[in-house]
Amino acid sequence: MLLKPEWLPEIKFPKRKPHAIVVHWTGGASTCSELDKEHYHFIVEGDGDVIKGDCSIRDNCRPMSKNYAAHALNFNGGAIGVSLCGMAGAKESPFNPGKYPINERQWDIAARVVAELCIKYGIAVTYETVLQHGEIQKNTGVAQRGKWDCCKLPWQPEWNSEQVCRDFRLRVMKWIDRLS
Repeated sequence: MLLKPEWLPEIKFPKRKPHAIVVHWTGGASTCSELDKEHYHFIVEGDGDVIKGDCSIRDNCRPMSKNYAAHALNFNGGAIGVSLCGMAGAKESPFNPGKYPINERQWDIAARVVAELCIKYGIAVTYETVLQHGEIQKNTGVAQRGKWDCCKLPWQPEWNSEQVCRDFRLRVMKWIDRLS
């Protein structure tokens, strides 16, 4: 397992368990910063290392603590934030991945992290429960101020956001099959 058991708190009350996992990119360099650790529960660096953020998953479970991982506007309650380091200076159109593009190995490791979280907390892989930050508004109706992470991929720039998001969920499901 990539996630250490001590990083995954037991949550006894079913109504308080996390119900969604949101995948992001940091918009920074390929390594985790202190700011990244404040906003995400888990961060995957460009070399594939997984870093635990400052907040516990429990901090984002209802009722939320005062100090929680604020990773998605009005969508933090019950949501785990996983982020890939990179994409500083990225532009959506015409697509430019910036100085620190995320990479496919990092993408696959993030899918494994999400799979481990799905297994641990009983989260089904659906369009509403395992999603990219850029699809929250479309899939749930919660506005996100034009976010498009992670709906474009440097190694598959011709893919549209639906293809990118489908690829990620398929990778998560394959990891669940391997780990179960």
